[in-house]
Amino acid sequence: MLAGFYTDACGNEGLGRCLSWLSSLGSKARLLKNRSVPQSVLPFTHSFPLATATDHLLNSGTTFTPQSRTLGLAMTLAGDCGANMIYSSLGWSTHFLARAKSRGLTVVTEFYVRPSLWRVHQEEYLQFPEWEEVMPYANVEESTEEGLALRDYSDHLLVPAQGVKNDIVNEGLFDASRIHIVPYGIGQEFFDIENRPVPGRVLFVGSCTLVKGIHCLALASEIVAKLPGSVSPEFIAAGEVTERVRQHPACSQVKFLGRVPRMEVNRLYADADVLVFPTLSDAFGMVMLEAMAAGIPVICSPYCGEVVEHGVSGLVVYPSDSERLADAIHTIINDRPLRTQMSEAAKVRAHQFTTEANARLLTSTLRDIHKSGQPAASAKV
Repeated sequence: MLAGFYTDACGNEGLGRCLSWLSSLGSKARLLKNRSVPQSVLPFTHSFPLATATDHLLNSGTTFTPQSRTLGLAMTLAGDCGANMIYSSLGWSTHFLARAKSRGLTVVTEFYVRPSLWRVHQEEYLQFPEWEEVMPYANVEESTEEGLALRDYSDHLLVPAQGVKNDIVNEGLFDASRIHIVPYGIGQEFFDIENRPVPGRVLFVGSCTLVKGIHCLALASEIVAKLPGSVSPEFIAAGEVTERVRQHPACSQVKFLGRVPRMEVNRLYADADVLVFPTLSDAFGMVMLEAMAAGIPVICSPYCGEVVEHGVSGLVVYPSDSERLADAIHTIINDRPLRTQMSEAAKVRAHQFTTEANARLLTSTLRDIHKSGQPAASAKV
């Protein structure tokens, strides 16, 4: 189905390939070298590093947006590779999408952010201002405008979970009948991890921020540490962390590893007893699937992908309730038969969310969307 693959830059095509040869000179070049497309996709790939760099300069180094004009213009000039459907990641680029729609192409946008994320994060910041230095999403007006613009340029949305769909509809951004749920999937490498849990080792993977619920985990860890039990709890957090969070008094029970390489995360999965994912707003939460594939029970919030089956493969707990979160952690690490049972169920459940399952559902969904508008033709994306 693939007619063309457009990206800002990658390490094995075009100018990005040349720049990646300089990987020994800096971390950004090394990141670019690792940012490559599969060989099967390479013949279809077009990258636009110069346009991307221009937008970076014009925006004074700030985060790119779907409105990035130079990139959008470069993509438009490159054409559509004969496609009759455009699949856009988060609305990149609106200039290109507007041109595609004007030519009668169907535009499908993958939307993997809850639109209410900024409000949830800001509300939590107002309750716990000492955890982060500045108010998050200060430019929320710009983000809101971009979200509204997506509505004008997309015919259909693909989202990874029911919660994202509900959020988009509740925010009044898109018609529910044109939002399709396609859960993400994981590869075999996570099922190959041999989990030999260290009893009581509680793992958190993700950025150590309010919106990810690091403060919820910290507050719960203080409670768990005081509860009687046969297993001593150990709390480990892997992910970017500020000194403000690291030195917070409530985090005395948490060992922060900072950002760690991918393989190190896999080693953390190998000896974790339970994964805690107390996010306040997440489109899906891939770390849940990764851990479950390794046979790790997961304690998560209801604000992420619908993966964990409460009481079967883990527990679903509102993160703001520190006592219930602490009780969930204490229960799993101390009830070893229950932990074993949930471990087996987690692995079974994860098998429903593989990359193969994702590919089948994604392609069938795109074909169904295309047939609903152009029944006589075949989809070419």
